[in-house]
Amino acid sequence: MRTTAAYFSDQWLRVPSAVRWILCWPLLATIYVTVFPLADLAVNMVIQVALGISWQPVLLMAPVLSDIVHMAVVLPSIRFLVPSRQHFVVFGFAVIVLLATLLTLIEIWQTDRPSLPGEYSAADRLVNCLVVLAIVSWYGWRIRKTTVRQ
Repeated sequence: MRTTAAYFSDQWLRVPSAVRWILCWPLLATIYVTVFPLADLAVNMVIQVALGISWQPVLLMAPVLSDIVHMAVVLPSIRFLVPSRQHFVVFGFAVIVLLATLLTLIEIWQTDRPSLPGEYSAADRLVNCLVVLAIVSWYGWRIRKTTVRQ
C-alpha cells in the first residue's frame, strides 16, 4: 500500500504546477462529495450496529462524528492536491463554514417553533457548524504556521 501511495504522490508531483491548479478543483469536489455520505454511513453503522446504540441518544453526536471523519479526509486532500498556498484554500473553506454558521444563527433567531423531540434542530446544526469551523480553522493555522517557517 505504501508503494502505491508513493507512486501516485510522485506522479502527481511530476505534473506541472499550472495543470495541478486546474486539476485539483474537480478532484477536491469529487473527494468532498464522495466522502461525505461514506463518512455518514460509516459513523451510523458503527454507532447503531457495532455499538448497538439506538438513534435517539446519539442524534447530536452522529453528525458531528461524521463531519470529523469527513474533515479527516478532506483537509489532508487539500494539503496534498493544492500545489501551493494551501492555507488560503482551507481558510476559504472556513469562510464557507462560517457563512453556514451565521445562516444557522439567523434561522435560530427567526424561528419561534421549538424543535420536536428527536428532531435534529437548528441548535444541533449550530453545534455541528462550530465543530467543523474549529477543525478547519485549526488546520488552516497549522498549515499557515508551517508555510511561514519555510
